[in-house]
Amino acid sequence: MTEIVKEGKFHYWKWKNECNENNKSSINYIRMKVQKKKLRSAQRRLAAEKRENTYTKIMELNENNDKQFFALVNKQRNSRSSTTSILKVNNRLYNNSASILGAWAEYFEDLASPSEQDRFDRCPLFKNGGKPKEDPNSYRRITITSAIGKTIEKLHLSRNKSSIKNQQSRLQKGFTEGESPTVAGLVVTELRIEAKEKRLPIYIGLTDAKKAFDIVWHAGLFREMHKMNISGDNWLLFRAWYEDLTTKVKWEGNFSRGFKEKQGVRQGGVWSPTAYKVFINSLLKIYEENKIGSYIGSIYCGAPTVADDVTLIANDPYDLQTMIDIQMDHANKFRYTISDQKSCVLKIGDKSEHSWYMNDQKLNTPNNATHLGIKRDINSKFGVKEVVPDRIQTARKTVYALMGAGLYGLNGINPKVSVHMIKCFVIPILFD
Repeated sequence: MTEIVKEGKFHYWKWKNECNENNKSSINYIRMKVQKKKLRSAQRRLAAEKRENTYTKIMELNENNDKQFFALVNKQRNSRSSTTSILKVNNRLYNNSASILGAWAEYFEDLASPSEQDRFDRCPLFKNGGKPKEDPNSYRRITITSAIGKTIEKLHLSRNKSSIKNQQSRLQKGFTEGESPTVAGLVVTELRIEAKEKRLPIYIGLTDAKKAFDIVWHAGLFREMHKMNISGDNWLLFRAWYEDLTTKVKWEGNFSRGFKEKQGVRQGGVWSPTAYKVFINSLLKIYEENKIGSYIGSIYCGAPTVADDVTLIANDPYDLQTMIDIQMDHANKFRYTISDQKSCVLKIGDKSEHSWYMNDQKLNTPNNATHLGIKRDINSKFGVKEVVPDRIQTARKTVYALMGAGLYGLNGINPKVSVHMIKCFVIPILFD
């Protein structure tokens, strides 16, 4: 290909140096066009060869290496850039790499600094989904630590995992061995069925914590860890990870200035999901001990939770308001914020007028809302009328996305691997 380019440039140079450079019947012009045609043909052959090699590799990895198989398939699917050439922070626009990098540092430094608000007690990578790329709130911060740091975290967590699990609320279904977020969704469905069979109304409060992992109050987290019998050197080692912690933002291969992390747990860290569960555990224990909310039979299920996604369910509107007030009191005490704009209440089986308040703001009562990826509808029999059409639509989009990895009829990967890809990527979306 290099020789073709050189020869094409040579004939172009000769043609330009002729007396009449606009003469398109010149032998040099004709030879230049021939070389250009050869170059394009060689580029197409090279692209086809690269594509065939990728498909061959996918088919080979399908047999003996699941991890690399998934990585290679996902690489072929994600062809669009997730970065932006413009960023808007604090109503100011930044439009070049250096200024964007500085803006990211300013944004995350502000996020890592505790807010002082009157209602707080003084005792404290692109999300996609159609969100604008220029808005920093559309991005999720993922912290990258060294291999040694991750190893130490993993060893430290393994020493304390059993102690945490023994004291963790059974309402917590996220990041827990032997549990699944799907169970939390199933609990909501079963509570809906239970209420229908008993001819009771049911009220489902979907709450949303703003930047939950990014604004965890360190002192509150250390206190909760001590309450879970993590003490002595174990407690001191964990605290040392978050004292004088400095972070830099990496953007397009460049690093920003460093800034201090004064709050938050590191998303992407080994300990972080468990640390957040410890931080929120006292709230779930309050619900569990006081038995406020709904039951399935004699089993209390009033607050099924997945990490920071706390769902409040009651058969009495005043019980639900009490649960909301308890959560707000916990948020004020532990210095995090519940968004009254994103939170809402689904009112099922009750046509009377009720209002619920958070931060002195009236909560929305829509006809449908999404909970753990499941669209809940108050007018359907089991509250999940839109699930099947949505799953089919999502599965169809997944199939289209996999075409870049060779999932199509002619000249694609062989049928055996195609079936394997459908089983791995499409079927789980339909039935999980």
